[in-house]
Amino acid sequence: MFGGKVGIINDKLLYLRRGEIFDIEGHTFFCMGGARTTDLIGRIEGIHYFREEIPSSKEMCYAIDNLEAHGNKVDYILAHTLPKNLVKYLLNEYDVDTEDDVSRLDEFAKQMIMRYEDPTSSFLQVVCDRIKFEHYYCGHFHEDRTMGGRFTILYDKVIELI
Repeated sequence: MFGGKVGIINDKLLYLRRGEIFDIEGHTFFCMGGARTTDLIGRIEGIHYFREEIPSSKEMCYAIDNLEAHGNKVDYILAHTLPKNLVKYLLNEYDVDTEDDVSRLDEFAKQMIMRYEDPTSSFLQVVCDRIKFEHYYCGHFHEDRTMGGRFTILYDKVIELI
């Protein structure tokens, strides 16, 4: 659908698969969902969170190949988390140091460091360094803000792209 593979949840709900590029009304969208769960307190693996939340190496390789097949250019990136350099920017903004003793940090700081160490963020940094794109959207940080003019985190806000 729209030039990419979708998953079907039911007759009214689809989801965009990782690494796919969709052409919707003349705009291209690279989709890469997933990220490490950071609020693990009280959660049980296999019930409240899953290892598959982090994209696999196979999914990441497929995404890179797919981007190359599309000339390493899309209009929009839709992801769950930010690329690593912007997670680092947020760490600095919130005065969290990756060298701190994690056992002494509050829960927010621990979660921010987990986001920084997430292999998904590292992968998305490679993607952003490699391709041309107009704008990047994600949600993982539970706030609404735009950073650097081209990166938008959405949480409560809903926007129309096309």
